Amino acid sequence: MISKDIHQDNHVALLAVNGASFLSSLAAIIAWAAAIVGHTSSDFREGILSAWFLTPLSFACTWSLLILVFRTFTRRPIHPGIYVAVDLLSWLAVLILTIFTILFLPLRGIPKSCRYSSCSGRTADQVAYFTVVMALLTAVLRFISFVWACWATDSRRKRPIKPTPEGLP
Repeated sequence: MISKDIHQDNHVALLAVNGASFLSSLAAIIAWAAAIVGHTSSDFREGILSAWFLTPLSFACTWSLLILVFRTFTRRPIHPGIYVAVDLLSWLAVLILTIFTILFLPLRGIPKSCRYSSCSGRTADQVAYFTVVMALLTAVLRFISFVWACWATDSRRKRPIKPTPEGLP
């Protein structure tokens, strides 16, 4: 049974999705940043992969955090249309660039030099795999939020409009 107030943006299920999205995108950002800092010459530092990969994850992380902070400290709802627009952009950006990274990031076969003696090419591969998995999880969670926003917008549109008393705007 779905709760009657699930169309509200302060429902615990939606807040859980946004919290999980925040954590997964933050984990991917931290792992990718660690890979950039920890490797002197590798596929993490070369090309456009670093900035282009971090940008959509940072956007998704920031949006999830804004939702959590706003819903925690205010009672005013956010219009579901805003969720539709921002979640669609967030989902598509993370998904497209994650697919791009999966296709073009050479996860194997490129020698990687590390700044630390404990680092190896295998470690760099594991960091890349972890980052891609966390980014895919973020994309799935942003998609769930987008579907909720579409549903909430549709249910809001179908609700009867209460007539305003005469003399009021």
